[in-house]
Amino acid sequence: MRIYVDFDDCLCETGRAFSKIVPEMFNKHVPYEQIRYFELDRSFGLDAEQYERFMLRVHEPEILLSYDATPGAAETINEWISCGHEVSIITGRPSSVYETSRIWLDEHGLKKAGLYCLNKYGRDHFIKNSNSTLELEDYYRMKFDYAVEDSPKAFRFFEHLPELKVLVFDRPWNRECAFPNGNYQRCADWESIRRIVAGDRKRDRRKVKMKDYTAYCGLDCETCEAHIATVNNDNDLRIKVAKEWSELNKVEITPEMINCAGCRIDGAKTPFCDSLCPIRQCALGKAAETCGDCDKMSTCEKLAMITGNNEDLCQFERRQSKRRPFSV
Repeated sequence: MRIYVDFDDCLCETGRAFSKIVPEMFNKHVPYEQIRYFELDRSFGLDAEQYERFMLRVHEPEILLSYDATPGAAETINEWISCGHEVSIITGRPSSVYETSRIWLDEHGLKKAGLYCLNKYGRDHFIKNSNSTLELEDYYRMKFDYAVEDSPKAFRFFEHLPELKVLVFDRPWNRECAFPNGNYQRCADWESIRRIVAGDRKRDRRKVKMKDYTAYCGLDCETCEAHIATVNNDNDLRIKVAKEWSELNKVEITPEMINCAGCRIDGAKTPFCDSLCPIRQCALGKAAETCGDCDKMSTCEKLAMITGNNEDLCQFERRQSKRRPFSV
């Protein structure tokens, strides 16, 4: 699963900080709950010169690093990452503050999340020698299953993904906007976001046919402890499996490697299942649904490495041998 997450006012309380900085700079008092527009000059009543000064100020490193974290963001994102999902933080900040933004993420427990600067709002010109780190043409090649965003101005960047589910983080400046379609859902906090994604994942798993959890070799992925640890996000089980597999295979396997949706299911894989298992690589190369599609199954040395001591797989082999084989 691939997830887009905006930075400001999704991961950190930027709007609340702005409502305190503006009075200090211009003696204009606009409480956070009265920030009605995403256009900051309009919300705070700033003229062009004041707006430019303000934008320069709020992009200074010490200001960026002072923003408070939004409760629950890091915990939810790290849970997704630990389950093997890809999280991309795509911010409208200029690339000149990339390093500072990266430091903020690292200091707030988000070291594993990717960070990209995309010029969403045309603000880069305020900062000299600043360019986006992610070009629009490259962004439009990216695919996402979910997006977490607070800005109505950013909704246009989702038009190329008709199946995308957009979780709109509730903020004063987006409460009066009309959502483009039924894939948009307002969320009060990160716990709401976590529950929605978790619920969708459970429904998606129920839609997967039982046979799809049968590995190419015939093993039942649903009984694999790596798979169980992944779907339940069970870190204690990950530690247990990593220790057992390390001892069994005489190689270091870390708990972070124990993430697998299933041999034939889209999603995370353990390093072995992903690229090292000779059986899976063989079946993928032959475009076989399982080893049962291959007429060489009964004499396969690769398959014999695991079927020899597994009666369930021997029965699977006997059942598959009755199917109409094809030569590959």
